[in-house]
Amino acid sequence: MHEDHIVVMTKGGPDKHDGAAPLLHLRRGLQVLGLGYAAALTLVLLAILAAFAMGQFLFLEPPRALSMTRTFTALETAGAWLLGFLWALPLAYAVWTAFHPSEFSTHFVPTAPLTLENFVKAWAAAPFARYFVNTILLVTMILAAQLVLCTLAAYAFARFTFRGREIAFLLVLVQLMIMPDVLIVENYRT
Repeated sequence: MHEDHIVVMTKGGPDKHDGAAPLLHLRRGLQVLGLGYAAALTLVLLAILAAFAMGQFLFLEPPRALSMTRTFTALETAGAWLLGFLWALPLAYAVWTAFHPSEFSTHFVPTAPLTLENFVKAWAAAPFARYFVNTILLVTMILAAQLVLCTLAAYAFARFTFRGREIAFLLVLVQLMIMPDVLIVENYRT
């Protein structure tokens, strides 16, 4: 989710009512270093998105079973478990930080007291319904614009020969190889 689109369109809107849900936790975590608060926001957002995903899984057409054409080796399985463990570490940190006071968010103490205060603050601070409507509208507009522009560009590259075609296509491919995560700090600064 790119908050820079929102800034360009509304310059922050009236009373920050044009915020998007996915970056609210990032803003809170970076601006005031409320790591527990930001982690609780992350878990609330994760729970809402998981509910939407479960709804789609249960009520839409079930996915077709994938047939395995080759067997996994022990090395592949160990690598998959290692990558899964590394992927889950930030989520485990978010769970730890969300359920503990802020003074325990940067170090692990097994006897640290548990609290739900971060969840109370997170739920009261954000108008999630408004943020989800804004997020859906923004994603829909971006998707529509990208479908039109990408379809026209693909047609031009496939059907027409013009001077600089290879360089232009190479620039498109290079731009696609830049991960959006690299730009998150610049988007936040905007």
